[in-house]
Amino acid sequence: MARKKDNTDITPPKEYVFDKYEIKLDEKIPKPKFTFTSLGRGCSPQGDIIAIKAKSKNGKTFLATIFAAVVLGAEMGDLKSEFPDDSRVLFFDTEQNKTNTQILMSRIHIMRGWELSNNDRLHVYSMREMPLSERMEYIVTKTKEHKPTAVFIDGIADLLQDFNDISKSGEIIGKLMTLSSYNHCAVFFVLHTNKTDGNMKGHLGTLGWQKCSDVFSVEKQKDGTFKVTETDCRNKPISDFSFKISEEGIPFIPKTIK
Repeated sequence: MARKKDNTDITPPKEYVFDKYEIKLDEKIPKPKFTFTSLGRGCSPQGDIIAIKAKSKNGKTFLATIFAAVVLGAEMGDLKSEFPDDSRVLFFDTEQNKTNTQILMSRIHIMRGWELSNNDRLHVYSMREMPLSERMEYIVTKTKEHKPTAVFIDGIADLLQDFNDISKSGEIIGKLMTLSSYNHCAVFFVLHTNKTDGNMKGHLGTLGWQKCSDVFSVEKQKDGTFKVTETDCRNKPISDFSFKISEEGIPFIPKTIK
């Protein structure tokens, strides 16, 4: 009588003996590095995704450029870079034309105190003319190429056809999480809020809010200032601050405004 085959051997294949996804208590995992601080409190860690939200025309892009300049080493108000001399930033603009994107780039240079000439620590891209299907892959490719400290995407809704498509929204957020973790960079994205409740729009906004380490809200005040609040944070939120826009169109944080 033929012997019945023994199916109890569950020894894993050789390629699965080491599981890079499993966490061990004796594993030395480096603490995440924050991209900038406020009064010594770390904010927006590398390896995570961060959201900037607001209603239309309420200063989202201005705030993104402030954070970009700070990461690069500008000291604005209480905000200071953790890598002032060797940080790198990629800024992807999906909405504006090339002229306005170039103006955005010059603002970052001015806030950082750089001359208006190309600097290899900052790369800015105008993606308005790029086919929708190519944008996410382009961001991934450039991130791998430049190995930045931080990536800014203004705005994330232009990476997919419908921000209410739960499957595509989950795919985009998942790719950004992988991008930030694998490349050890902070990924900031900009997204509009609903007019009624202040939440980020659509399934894209809901999923993004669930996965972000930090969420910043900016709102234009009656006196022309823009108030920034960190509404959600996995660590300790930084204090509210406000900024203004100079006559030359450059954002700045007055010392007297908190």
